[in-house]
Amino acid sequence: MKKITLLGTGKSSQHLIQNLYRHVESWNIELVIGDLDISSFKKKYTDKPHVTFFEFGKNNFEAIEAHIKNSYLTISMLPATLHIQIAKMCLVHESHLITPSYVSDEMKALDSEAKAKNLIFLNEMGFDPGIDHLTTMKIYHELQEKGAQLTSYKSYAGGLVAPKSDTNSWGYKFSWNPRNVILAGQGGTIKYLENNKNRYIPYYALFQNAEQVSISNGSTFDGYANRDSLKYKEVYQWNEIETLYRGTLRRPYFCSAWNILVMLGLTDDSFELQMPLNSTFADFYNHFYDKKTIKKQFAAIWNSDIEIKLDFIGFNDSKSILKKTTGSPAAILQSILEEKWALGSEDTDFVVMVHYFEFIQNNKKYQIESYMTLEGEDATYTAMSKTVGMPIFFAAEMILNQKIEETGILLPLKKEIYEPILKKLEEIGVIFHEKIIELG
Repeated sequence: MKKITLLGTGKSSQHLIQNLYRHVESWNIELVIGDLDISSFKKKYTDKPHVTFFEFGKNNFEAIEAHIKNSYLTISMLPATLHIQIAKMCLVHESHLITPSYVSDEMKALDSEAKAKNLIFLNEMGFDPGIDHLTTMKIYHELQEKGAQLTSYKSYAGGLVAPKSDTNSWGYKFSWNPRNVILAGQGGTIKYLENNKNRYIPYYALFQNAEQVSISNGSTFDGYANRDSLKYKEVYQWNEIETLYRGTLRRPYFCSAWNILVMLGLTDDSFELQMPLNSTFADFYNHFYDKKTIKKQFAAIWNSDIEIKLDFIGFNDSKSILKKTTGSPAAILQSILEEKWALGSEDTDFVVMVHYFEFIQNNKKYQIESYMTLEGEDATYTAMSKTVGMPIFFAAEMILNQKIEETGILLPLKKEIYEPILKKLEEIGVIFHEKIIELG
């Protein structure tokens, strides 16, 4: 009997855990699930043979290692900064590993050791990154087979609130890790390729450089650039490509209002505030702006829509008391937005992903648009949880059944991985629609 150890029971893990739990008998596995606190989570599941739950303290890696020790496969849904420590344990104890996070330089450095032990360390296996790789490689390899030359690639994804649950002026509610949303764009200077020129956007200018993204199903979004798109020239082996851009989607006009928060310093995570107890939302915001001059300060971009959005998150709220009074501005802002942008018990979320491929074939230029949208089931079994967790679930099945031959630090870029997983995703409603047009 093979053992799977799953670490992390947060918002994005729910579909993954549900399906692993359901397949304990049919897969003939032992399933171990751990997190900092699983008391409320454990109540969802009845006792079942070969299923174990455990808790570990913050940075208590000894408890984690005790379970990785005999695991055939470890799945880490913990914060990305912890993956390297988990990976090193997996090397020592010869456990395969899956994560949904970007491959770090430290993770790359483990490649030769993982290969020497015939281990699969499959990373970037969630929604974005993850499903984007699967669909991108599928279309790119089809273009290669037709002798087409790819000249431009733009890819966008977003986790949003479903239209029927869109009840606030921002058009946004949390369906995944709130901290990642607050700190979006702060991982270093944004880099991408446009018409054969490297482009760079510093964090303070990121959201004022947002663009409008329209999909052929009639939807329109704000799109802002992601991290380092340039590295995907090497990852995808696209040496001849002229434009390469990866971005995140939000509802229209979100970015112009978020830009104000960035410019004011409200998303700063580099220092701590000590607010008096019983401080209000307005007390917090007033540390960063002067009510009398804010419209003049942002006169070039200020409008009534921004004013409505700022009012919604409590800029003028002198009654609501802060739940968090100590922490960075970003942390205190997060505590406010977790109240204001909470996904209600009756709400559902919504994910969207779209790729635009431009290519030349037979001296003519074409564009392929490939997009998917998906609405969640409820506030627990969200679309984000499904699109992050189910690719991992299907990859875990492949590893258990020894269907992946390559070893080392892997991304899901090869046909042996992406083809069967895309077929499985289609069966559960994650379906991409493609449209091709001639550009001239």
